[in-house]
Amino acid sequence: AEVFAPVPGTAYLSSILQDVSGAEEDILTDPLYMTLNLCRVLAYAEEGLMLSKQEGGQWGLDRLPEKYRPQVRHALACYATGETMTAHAQTAPAFARELLERIRTAAASSDR
Repeated sequence: AEVFAPVPGTAYLSSILQDVSGAEEDILTDPLYMTLNLCRVLAYAEEGLMLSKQEGGQWGLDRLPEKYRPQVRHALACYATGETMTAHAQTAPAFARELLERIRTAAASSDR
């Protein structure tokens, strides 16, 4: 706080939106990172929460549709154990599309 000024919410949101901009394709090559990162970006876009990947995944388990919870649970388990996560060719891109749509909707109506 003594060295850096607070980061404006719009700048932070812009930065994290860049991280997930290619999520539909990237989730197939890096499903662990993209699954948890989409959850944490959505948590910020919808609720203003700044979370770690693990916290974002936990947040997603409580708020995402049931059909996506197995993917988030698997990502959290792999994150905890260091296992490699494999993406499902159909459900992973659908997960990314739905979360990106929610992120865009929340970001468009956000005053952060």
